[in-house]
Amino acid sequence: MPVFDFFAEFTSTAGARPWLSAALAANQYDYARQKPSSSSSRPILHALAVNFTPYPSLTTTSKSAAVHPPSPVQMPLEIILAIIEAAYDPDTPDTRLLQSCALVCRAWSTHVQKLLFKTVSLRTASAYTAFRRAVSTRPVLRDAVRRLRVVMDYSQPSYLPQHAFAHAVAMCPGLVDLDLALYGYSEPGTEALGSLESHRLRRRAPSFDAETISILRNGPSIRSLSFSNWSENQQCIFQLLDLYPTTLHSLSLSGTAPPPPPFPNDKPCFPGALERLRINYQTPPSIEFMSWLLADSQRHASLRSLAFAREPCPDLLQFLMDAFGRDLRCLALPSCGTAEHARAIEACSALEVLRMDRPQLNPLAYKSVPAAIRHLALGVERDTPLQPVIDVVKTRRELECVTVRLWSGGEGHRLLPALRIACAYRGVELRVTRDSGLYRALSVS
Repeated sequence: MPVFDFFAEFTSTAGARPWLSAALAANQYDYARQKPSSSSSRPILHALAVNFTPYPSLTTTSKSAAVHPPSPVQMPLEIILAIIEAAYDPDTPDTRLLQSCALVCRAWSTHVQKLLFKTVSLRTASAYTAFRRAVSTRPVLRDAVRRLRVVMDYSQPSYLPQHAFAHAVAMCPGLVDLDLALYGYSEPGTEALGSLESHRLRRRAPSFDAETISILRNGPSIRSLSFSNWSENQQCIFQLLDLYPTTLHSLSLSGTAPPPPPFPNDKPCFPGALERLRINYQTPPSIEFMSWLLADSQRHASLRSLAFAREPCPDLLQFLMDAFGRDLRCLALPSCGTAEHARAIEACSALEVLRMDRPQLNPLAYKSVPAAIRHLALGVERDTPLQPVIDVVKTRRELECVTVRLWSGGEGHRLLPALRIACAYRGVELRVTRDSGLYRALSVS
């Protein structure tokens, strides 16, 4: 306030201001007291009168003078939604968390429901009916679907029919990722519970009919396809590849390996340039099939990521390294314990991400790790040789991260503290976990 107003406030009568009366009354004493002089030793008594005037209670003041607590400050909606999106994992979405968030208020509901429908799983005909009803009444949910996981198990009483699967794909214009698992039909009582996978692979499953192919062809352009064939059908993979020849960039193949040539497709090769390929066949695929599948990818030098979920045969590994080794940026192997594995790593001169899941490692393989490596992921048990890993950390200047999955006894490895020190000294991030799912998520390029 201005200095004149303050002066008037301070010099007004004390009776109108209780706080001033209390302060003056508490300090009423003899101002004439003096320090005792050196010539007099008689003590001087001081009279101190204490008269505290209590501050008027809130009950006696007017309502306008009552102190109200400040109203709570609400967090902006944009920040709340950003936190929810950060907690959302597209690979393993927490459905319960999203369902709870969708019921908080109207402001949250639509945005959280779009996250719920970003990844949709369909296993039965009733699930498809509920999904169709939801996206028919709320078009915004239909547009939010990006990934569709479908299980077609003909041995189940309420399996998902082919036409329902095709209509589900066609209803999602923004769909880019399709994950399809196909299980054949088994006669009741012919298989015991927990039967071997080899028996499962001999189940019969029909190929896609003309109507299903027509609906899928008029649907969205799929960029990532994951097909798990757990039946004896050997035509579905060629039917699916024929639907997306130019838009498909990522392919994951599991289950039954395709047949040897001649293939049930009249095209000389698959007319698509893949960027990512993952192989998880029960038996190694033939070199002829891989040549047919990757001929265009080799011509355009497009393949950047190659992952093996099972141990590849030496011939297949050698063929792929000769064709794509110099262009690969990411390589995932189940283990790295043989000389073939070391030569495969040596062939990848531009490799940036190397993942080896099992703890059986060949020390010679680390000498072949290229200088461009940025992320190294490996499994560690008690007897895993870690000194070559420490040498890689010390000598590879581009290395940014090391991810370690601890197997049995790995936490007690005698060189694990030395690895921590080497990473800390070089400024390399070290991530250690025992969770296999988290390990795969952390080591994904």
